[in-house]
Amino acid sequence: MGQKSVNPIHYIIVLLLCFGFRFLPPFAGITPYGMAILGAFIGGIYGWIFIDLAWSSLMAITATALVAGWDVVMPACFGSEAFITLFTAMLAIGPAIHYGAFTWLAMKIMTSKALEGKGFLIIFSIFIV
Repeated sequence: MGQKSVNPIHYIIVLLLCFGFRFLPPFAGITPYGMAILGAFIGGIYGWIFIDLAWSSLMAITATALVAGWDVVMPACFGSEAFITLFTAMLAIGPAIHYGAFTWLAMKIMTSKALEGKGFLIIFSIFIV
């Protein structure tokens, strides 16, 4: 799986949205604080679409932290149980996908003689796994 080639203009756009959107005049009753958060959100979404998830998320978190303060953002992002669980799951799931463990497991479940003709048991087996 090779790295996709990304036009550098997309990186500039993400940085401008994340860090420069706060300097635009607020509209529709949004506060300057809200404009900064909105810019980080839009920059993150744009980066997810055109660049990748990790870099764009890091820029959005950094832009939000510069506005809200690191003491607010860091525990919410990196100290929560959800982050720790997802990070651990990604460490386990990445190699399993790379080496085809999930494909092998799915084929074992779907072709099992014990589950043949028993759709509810197939679904139950998938939920258990």
